[in-house]
Amino acid sequence: MPDFRARSNVEIIDAAFQLYSRNFSLFFALGLIGAIPVIINLLRPQTLTTFMTEHTALFALFVCVAIIIAFLAYAAYITLAGDIYHERPVDLGHVLSKGSGRLGTLVIANILTGIVITIAAILLIIPGIYFAIRFAVVIPVSILENDSGTDPLYRSFALTKGHTWKIVGMGLMLLVILIMSAIIEKTLGLLPGVIGIVLGYLAAAALNPLLCIIGTIFYYDLRIRNEGYDIQALATGGMSTPTPAPAPAAS
Repeated sequence: MPDFRARSNVEIIDAAFQLYSRNFSLFFALGLIGAIPVIINLLRPQTLTTFMTEHTALFALFVCVAIIIAFLAYAAYITLAGDIYHERPVDLGHVLSKGSGRLGTLVIANILTGIVITIAAILLIIPGIYFAIRFAVVIPVSILENDSGTDPLYRSFALTKGHTWKIVGMGLMLLVILIMSAIIEKTLGLLPGVIGIVLGYLAAAALNPLLCIIGTIFYYDLRIRNEGYDIQALATGGMSTPTPAPAPAAS
C-alpha cells in the first residue's frame, strides 16, 4: 500500500533517495535521454567556440533540440516518480507518452513563471523571492494535473500558501544537492578526451532525475497537508484529482 503521509523535508529527501535507489535502472534509462543536453556543457571551451563559429546553424538546431529533450526528460522523470509513488504498474512507454503530452503545458508554465519572477525581481528583490516560493511546484503541477495555460501557476500559488519556510528549507537543501551533483559532473567531465565527456554524461544521466523525484514527493506532501490527499488517494486507488484552485491571494 502506498505510504501516503505528511513528511518533514528530511523525510521527503530520504523517501526520494529510497524510491530512486529501488528503481535506479528505470530512471537511469530515462536519464540517458535527458542528459543529452549536458554534452554541450562538457565540451572544452575552445571546442565549443570552434563548433559554434564553423557550424552555427547546426549548433542552434542542437540547442533547440536539447531544450525540448530537457523538458521532455523533466516530464518523464516526474511521471515515473508519480507512478512509483502510487505503486502503479510502471510502463516507460506510458511515461514518455504522458510526458510528451504535457510538454506544451510545461513549457508555457515555465515561460510564464520565469517572466513573472523576473519582472518581480527587477522591481524589487523581495517580490521575486516571494513569487519563486509560491511557484515552487509549477513543474509537477504541469505534469501530474490536467491544468493548462496559466492554471499551473494559480494551482501552485494555492498549494504553497502557508508553507513558506518549508519551501525555503527545501530550496536550500536542493541547492546543496544541485551543487554537489554539478561538482561531480564537472569533475568527471574534466578528464581528458572522450573519456571525460562520456563519464560526465553518464553521471548526469544518473544524477539528474533525483531533483525531479524530490520535487514530485514534495508536491504530494503539500497536497496531503492542504487537501487530505492521503485520504482521497487511498479511497480512490491513487486516482484522486485536485479541486480547482482559486485565484491567488497574497499571504
